[in-house]
Amino acid sequence: MHIEPSDSDLAFDASGPLPTVLLRHDVPDGSQHIDWMIARDPAGTGNLITFRLDQRVDALRSGQTLEIERIADHRSRYLTYQGPISGSRGVVTQLRRGEVKRVGRSGGEPQGAEPQVAQPGGAEWELLVTWFGGETDRPAAGSDDFTQHLRLKHRFLQQWSVFFSTIDRAVSHNHPSK
Repeated sequence: MHIEPSDSDLAFDASGPLPTVLLRHDVPDGSQHIDWMIARDPAGTGNLITFRLDQRVDALRSGQTLEIERIADHRSRYLTYQGPISGSRGVVTQLRRGEVKRVGRSGGEPQGAEPQVAQPGGAEWELLVTWFGGETDRPAAGSDDFTQHLRLKHRFLQQWSVFFSTIDRAVSHNHPSK
């Protein structure tokens, strides 16, 4: 299901790190894709901003860009859920969990505590995404935990792109357990 964009489509509370998850969605027709979900609030209680990807964002190499599609928000239960999806829509498997911090928007505006909105057509966010645990054989991951510096840019309608610039493997802070 696709959504029509609006000015408040990607509003979120930037007062703290936002939970995020990558899920592999195996569809009954035999195809699969990746769903990248980002909570709208630090507690992860509201609906999740959701993108459909052809490949894993945590596997991007420096300088790579990935075109992604904004799809309908998903329920917050997907931050921890794995298994069959109701209505015979397939199975989801958690690939990696983490947290997102917004460090800039459209020209380096500093992060604020008030809710932020990505405006349609050209909005750009700079994000630090810290991935916890997960698979250690991913091309971008040399250790269990690492942080990516990503730029998320709105192209048009539901189409976005994500650009990966740097990685920091020396992540040393407490994170949620699986």
